[in-house]
Amino acid sequence: MEETAPVRIENKSIGFVDIAQFENGGAYRGGCLVTDLKTYPQEFRITNPVRPTNLQSILYGSTLDEYIYIELICIPLIRAIKSTMSLIIVQRPVLLEIRPKIQTPMIHIGDGEIKLHPDFLNESTNAKRLLSNTNRSKLIEPFSRIQTALAEAHSQKIGEPTE
Repeated sequence: MEETAPVRIENKSIGFVDIAQFENGGAYRGGCLVTDLKTYPQEFRITNPVRPTNLQSILYGSTLDEYIYIELICIPLIRAIKSTMSLIIVQRPVLLEIRPKIQTPMIHIGDGEIKLHPDFLNESTNAKRLLSNTNRSKLIEPFSRIQTALAEAHSQKIGEPTE
């Protein structure tokens, strides 16, 4: 198990990371909203659409979504964030697989409980301490903001090549 540094409480920035599918699963986008503990936005980034080819769909099979989510969207997205995040929160359990590839502690919030990557269970105490004064519903609501922003960006064709 890898040792990790304690969560930097003095920074108090939380990153919320999520994915959305568009065009009947033909396009994927990711978004990262960095907020303070009151969930006031500090930084927001989205990805250009990722469109897997038929060949990629065949070769990756059932692992295609995970590959797109982690390798093509979330890792580059998190690395593009300029703010220093104390913690990243995700709602999709598969996104916890990002944790070994980044420096920032990460938790999954869903079904009323906090989950961590199995190799980073020691981050639980720091995450709970950071979030101790934050209402749980405030930790879910930013995901709807991300989803709405991704849909808006996709409808405006942001990141699409211009003709």
